[in-house]
Amino acid sequence: MEQIISTKQAHTYPGTVVESLPFPAYKETKSGFSCLCLPLLSGNSQVKGVVVIAQKRGSPLPADRLQTLKTLIPLIAAVVEASLENERLIQLATRDDLTDLYTRRYFETRLQEEFTRVRRHGGVFSLLMVDIDHFKQINDTCGYKEGNRVLQEVSKLLSSSIRKEIDIPCRYNGKQFILLLPNTNVDGASILAERIRITGLRRYKAFR
Repeated sequence: MEQIISTKQAHTYPGTVVESLPFPAYKETKSGFSCLCLPLLSGNSQVKGVVVIAQKRGSPLPADRLQTLKTLIPLIAAVVEASLENERLIQLATRDDLTDLYTRRYFETRLQEEFTRVRRHGGVFSLLMVDIDHFKQINDTCGYKEGNRVLQEVSKLLSSSIRKEIDIPCRYNGKQFILLLPNTNVDGASILAERIRITGLRRYKAFR
């Protein structure tokens, strides 16, 4: 694949290469086949993906199919590029640049969804607010760069303390964070809060 990315040109590979491709559909491809790889180029000629076609060695694609491919490849490339750009914009809208936690706007959306879920189906959820004490002193004494590092380290602590793909960690404002904890009662939230507090004291001295 490195050759395709560097040259931005289509290439044909023997069956041994086809068999090594990380796609389940090609795992049983025999050595009697070859692999045609076509780059998907963006508007600024960057490779955004590769179309892989397995074919019998010595049996080139018919002219009409090649023409169809020539027509489809730019369209596929445009769709892939648009999808990647949309994903990038969603990332910018939902993730805080500095900490990579979710934004306050995303949190408010998920909070409303959680309220709706509980009203309809019952259950519980908890909110846990985390604040960094003496953060202004850190900025004033050590500078904003060190303050940003503290924010990033605390964010890592929060992310490593919660349930992946269930709990929602957010940066609420400058030095405050909030955790949305679905299906978690007060006792469960209290246990998590104490664990975060103790770990924070030991590792970062950022919490009381």
